[in-house]
Amino acid sequence: MICEIRQIDPDAREVFGFAAASITADESKNWYAGLLKSCATSGSCAVGQVELIEMACLDAEKLSKMDCASSVTGFWVGLRIGDPSIWNSVQRGAVTKFTIDVAAKGVEIEFPQPRASAPSLRKKGITKMCDTNELPESVSKALDSESSSREDFELALDDLTKALRKDTETFEAAYNRALMTPVGKRLYSGLDAVSS
Repeated sequence: MICEIRQIDPDAREVFGFAAASITADESKNWYAGLLKSCATSGSCAVGQVELIEMACLDAEKLSKMDCASSVTGFWVGLRIGDPSIWNSVQRGAVTKFTIDVAAKGVEIEFPQPRASAPSLRKKGITKMCDTNELPESVSKALDSESSSREDFELALDDLTKALRKDTETFEAAYNRALMTPVGKRLYSGLDAVSS
């Protein structure tokens, strides 16, 4: 199944993705049984330097029991990435999805080859962050200046998070969501570059 990356934890080098799928409770049980058998057979739920750390099969019955308003069923998958080239591609936004399957020989996890390059956001006249929200001034400054410092990128990420934050959302949740936007990915890449 193909999972779209929805959340990144940069400190732990973890990514979390969701694959929407129509699943019944029986299919959910069979999938978990296959996953447990697969991991036990191979001795691990890791493939190379990528480790399966979290898995939830969200069928309609589970969503109902959790009082979840969502009717979208599917799989939530968390991975810890030890491979530097995959991690760098994810952080740059060049890789936005991964594939995970359970096979007789074990769990199979695959990341697509990154795009040649993620689109640059250093264009004159960028005024949109997401939908109709305007970019905070600190974001434009960090992206447009060739001499942006670590502090410039940190301030810009904080301001972007505040601009995206919903009333009931924690700062951490909003920060993770901000990192998933094209602007957030570009800011994080800039921060990573000046920190090295």
